Amino acid sequence: MAAIGLAACSVTGDVAVTTEGGFDIPANGGAVNTVSAVADVDWEEAWAKTLRIRQGEFTPSLLVLRAGDPYVLTLENGDDIPHTFVAADFFKAVAVKSVLPAIEEIAAGSKLVSLHLAPGESRKVSFVAVRDGFYYFKKGTGLAIGPLRLSPFGFGVGGAIMIE
Repeated sequence: MAAIGLAACSVTGDVAVTTEGGFDIPANGGAVNTVSAVADVDWEEAWAKTLRIRQGEFTPSLLVLRAGDPYVLTLENGDDIPHTFVAADFFKAVAVKSVLPAIEEIAAGSKLVSLHLAPGESRKVSFVAVRDGFYYFKKGTGLAIGPLRLSPFGFGVGGAIMIE
């Protein structure tokens, strides 16, 4: 059984599950390994999408993506307070290549759980959408305690990402 460790970046509040060699995502036609899914992608051809949080609300509240396509999702915090983008189920359905800027490197093939955005900060997540489905996301204000960031997952405004 592969060892899975939980890594939390205390400076950014990002939470990722590190998986050496990636992990397999069940998809139509069989399982897809996350490291393999991002390896041969022409990232110059990736679709660009933006998700902005302003006054505590996400715009747009629904993103539609196509399975098998690469994306660069820009998350923008337009508020004067920090927010945490919480989308654990969505991140289990995509193969993440990178998160920029990143204080600590998040290895390709890791399972993200959430990303912290400081006031006015923008971050880019490069990924390949793998598994179709409807995935909810939420904002969490988060509470930092040492290296951990706790988020009230049940509270906050959110939206959905549909992979077809």
